[in-house]
Amino acid sequence: MGDSLRHSVVTIHEPISCDSMVAKLVQSSNAIALAHFGKELIKSRIAAMTSDKATINLYVINDISETPAEQRLVEHAVGWLEFYRQTGELLDITNDPEKPEILHYDKTILEAYDLFKICSTELDVAKPGAMPFPKSIPLS
Repeated sequence: MGDSLRHSVVTIHEPISCDSMVAKLVQSSNAIALAHFGKELIKSRIAAMTSDKATINLYVINDISETPAEQRLVEHAVGWLEFYRQTGELLDITNDPEKPEILHYDKTILEAYDLFKICSTELDVAKPGAMPFPKSIPLS
């Protein structure tokens, strides 16, 4: 009788930061802001996170300098997304938070990494009722 051997395959993933993970998720989506501003201009970050939902801020950085000697950069929010842990849904809430648009994205990104585990170690978790939407912030 031959014994059958089972081999378990262990996949080793390279470490990834929260910012990189969010950027990959957003860039793979069909968010409206990506079409309007272009993938190369859109930046993204987690604005708030609970155990069930991550709110993602999409923004662009504009140079409002009046002279080349003095660089003044400012961020402008151009979109808001919500990612739900249990359902895996990525929603665009930019135009109407009450009627969000369901987005498509590369789900294989989340097969390799857990967004909530990676980002919860890097972020302060939002308290219920906290407002996650900062105003435009000057960078200089």
